Amino acid sequence: TGSGVGGGGNAPPGWTDKVIKKVKPLIVFNAESVSGNPAAVIQVSLAPDGAILSTSLLSSSGNLNWDRAVLLALSRAESLPKDDNGKIPQREVKLTFKPKD
Repeated sequence: TGSGVGGGGNAPPGWTDKVIKKVKPLIVFNAESVSGNPAAVIQVSLAPDGAILSTSLLSSSGNLNWDRAVLLALSRAESLPKDDNGKIPQREVKLTFKPKD
């Protein structure tokens, strides 16, 4: 998708952009260390206020370091932003992260 999040996920597009802006800076990973652009798909469970209750790796990128970097970034984020209406659009969301997007 070019956004680092999406591509098979189920998050609303405008909200996805907000999620990217929050999570992507928290990912510590050298994208040049991986060949291709493998996708890690993460299931995130959210509280009504956006707090991250749990994360689980649904589909590995095949690169354990990238998978760990994404999960750690979500842990650091602690919560996901609300949409333009001030709500969390979904309580369960699938997010796809690619290192070179």
